[in-house]
Amino acid sequence: MSQTWVMCRVWSSTRTSLLWEFRERFGDINGAKTARRSRKKVWEIRIPNSYESIEAVDVNSLWLNEETDEVFLGCGDSRILGINLEGGQIMKTYSEHKDYIHCLSGLENRLYSASEDGSVKFWDLRQKKSTGSVEPYKNHELFRPQMGKWLGTVS
Repeated sequence: MSQTWVMCRVWSSTRTSLLWEFRERFGDINGAKTARRSRKKVWEIRIPNSYESIEAVDVNSLWLNEETDEVFLGCGDSRILGINLEGGQIMKTYSEHKDYIHCLSGLENRLYSASEDGSVKFWDLRQKKSTGSVEPYKNHELFRPQMGKWLGTVS
């Protein structure tokens, strides 16, 4: 009998954001395919609404800083939240974007964010403000009037 384990993590955001770990075991017993699933909650964090909205905050992107055990959330209310995985507390808030955060990417103490506002911001995680930004839509050769100024990814 051969078996294969598949594991994935799913982020769900409503008023409470959950990180779930799913494990699924696939097997082959005498030619018949079998599957067994298990699910457990890894941790839970409550994301406070921004002062401008009563709606739940959506999380569009995650980046894990393995060196500090922090996860950074790119949110639909234009904030980036840094959460300590050990206790689940929000340790950092970055709020210089003017629209949704679509993507986060990082390396060591640096974080990069792409937003609906058309900018990519550079962050030094030891500081509270961005250290730089790029706004491609301001360059007439890069502007996409048929698509808008938003940026969907950064790496």
